[in-house]
Amino acid sequence: MMAAVSSGGLAAWGAAGSSRALSAQASAGSSVGLAGTGSASSSSALSTPASAAFPAARSAPSPAAFPFSRAAAALAAWQRNANDAARWAHPSWWAPALDVSPATVSASFDALRDALANTDTGAVAACSRALLRAAGVPLPDFDSLRAPSPLVLDALPVDDALRVLRMRALLLRRAEVRRLIDKPSRRRLAEWIGVPLERLGGAPRHGGGAGGASANVPDVARLVTRGHLPSLEELDAERLAYEGYALIARDVALSASDAQEAALFAWPRPCPLLRLALPRDLLPPWPATTARELDTGGTAFLFAQLPELLPEWAWLFG
Repeated sequence: MMAAVSSGGLAAWGAAGSSRALSAQASAGSSVGLAGTGSASSSSALSTPASAAFPAARSAPSPAAFPFSRAAAALAAWQRNANDAARWAHPSWWAPALDVSPATVSASFDALRDALANTDTGAVAACSRALLRAAGVPLPDFDSLRAPSPLVLDALPVDDALRVLRMRALLLRRAEVRRLIDKPSRRRLAEWIGVPLERLGGAPRHGGGAGGASANVPDVARLVTRGHLPSLEELDAERLAYEGYALIARDVALSASDAQEAALFAWPRPCPLLRLALPRDLLPPWPATTARELDTGGTAFLFAQLPELLPEWAWLFG
């Protein structure tokens, strides 16, 4: 697979063994469609609770409100992201996929990215499928994309999906955001989420099952003081996205109707494809047990807002 990307651009990777490790995976699946990304069992396992483990999905309208064309478009968007994963995945996923040391990846990653940026789409798709298999990312079940659960974040453009994760983190911290008066800091946060801060946390105009969440503003100042949560000033865009990801995972697990669903959607993979955009080795799961009940309705509330916050993708969220 590495030779398929670029015979010269990847020369810096050195050892042929590391090349063959992922090449074998790519060649095994390059002749088949993206269905080869996950087994039938992993696909069906993902689909069963997708409409049950998340509150918005459980109360979704009848299938007639989510036509076949909508689910097909969501799956096509997922496939576009999956086919390009080799270009956008976090560097930390490559070391285990190639069976090389993280230091080797770090030293040569720019060469890999340059090669991927300049190769044909077929080779990038083959690399991406191999990376997804190595990372254990399953193909989503068609029906799992019919309801506005966190699984549909895998169908968003990756930059937009990361903005949604940051929105979730800032919803938890909205009291802290309101107290923030430093204009450069507010501008930076707005750039990280792609919308004005004032729009985040308001009640959706179309209503929704989590309308009361905006009134119940959690104050995390005590958690920050005790060292259970970093202050907003300490976070960069990546860490803020991770915090939002962990909160969504917690909310999905808490909303699962039984232990089996909770295990399936356990931290840290509520949206397995998007997970590749974050570092492979994350910090310990947030939130800690001392704050496990804090802002548990925040994810459902955010999803009720997303059609307005991301109007070009409103069809994806119902």
